[in-house]
Amino acid sequence: MSALTRLFTLLQSVRAPTGKSTTNVKETAAAIARESAGTPWLIELACSLIDDAQSDTSNGGLCLDDIFWQKVAKLPEATRNLLDVISVAGRPLFEVDAFQAAGLGAEGQDALEQLRLVRSRLLRTTGVNRDKLDNYHDRVRETVLRNLPAEKRKEYHRRIASVLEFSSQADPEALATQALAKVIRASIAANRGDNQLAATLLDAAATAFDSANMRLFAMATRRQLGGLIGNDQGRTLVTAADDFMKEQGIQDSVRITNMLVPGFSKSPNQ
Repeated sequence: MSALTRLFTLLQSVRAPTGKSTTNVKETAAAIARESAGTPWLIELACSLIDDAQSDTSNGGLCLDDIFWQKVAKLPEATRNLLDVISVAGRPLFEVDAFQAAGLGAEGQDALEQLRLVRSRLLRTTGVNRDKLDNYHDRVRETVLRNLPAEKRKEYHRRIASVLEFSSQADPEALATQALAKVIRASIAANRGDNQLAATLLDAAATAFDSANMRLFAMATRRQLGGLIGNDQGRTLVTAADDFMKEQGIQDSVRITNMLVPGFSKSPNQ
C-alpha cells in the first residue's frame, strides 16, 4: 500500500462523519502528501487541523504553512511568547533562560506544558537532563519567523543575547557554530528567493557572532544583510560595515565579506 493510499484511508476514517465526498478526501490526501513531502509529523499535523482550517483543497489550495499558522495564532499570549523566543533563538535553550527571554514568571511552566502536548508537537526537550527546549521541527521555526514582526524579532534577539551573556550556555564555540549554521541556511533561503527568511537568519547570525565576540564576522554578516534588504536601512548597514573594516585595515570589504559570509550571489558594490 503506497503512502498516499494509506493517507487516503486515514482521511476517510477521520472525515467520513463530516459528510465530505470521496473525491474531496482524495484531493485533500493528495494536497497533504504534497505539502508534507511525506514527513510523518507534518502529515499528522495536517490531518489534525484540516477540518478546522478554512482551506480549499479541491484545486490544490491547501497550504500547510497557512493551516499551521492558524494553530499558532490561537495560542495564549504567554505560550506564543515562549514559542517565539525558542524559534528566534535557533538553538536549544535552558528552560530558565527561555522563560526569562520571553518575560515569563510562574506562568512559564503552564506555557511550556501547552507546547509539550503530543497533539501540538511544537516543542521538544533535549540535553542530558531533558532541560533544554527547542522547536519540534525546523518548519515550526521557519513559519514562526516568517510571521513574526521585524521589531518584535529584534527585541527577542536583544533579550536572548542579554540572557545568554550571563547564562551557562554562553559558550563562544557553540554560539559561533550556531551563527555559521544560520549563515548557511540564509544562503539557501536567498538563493531560493526567500529574502525575508534569509534576512531573518542573517540578523540572528550577526547577533550570535556578537555574543561570541567575533566582531568582524558580525559586521560582514550585517553587510550581506544590508545588501539583501537594499533599502536605506540596508545601505546604513553596508556603510557601517565598510567603516568598521577600514578601521581594521581592510580595504576590500566586498572580498572579505564574501570570504567570511559566503554563498550569496552578489554583495553590495560587487
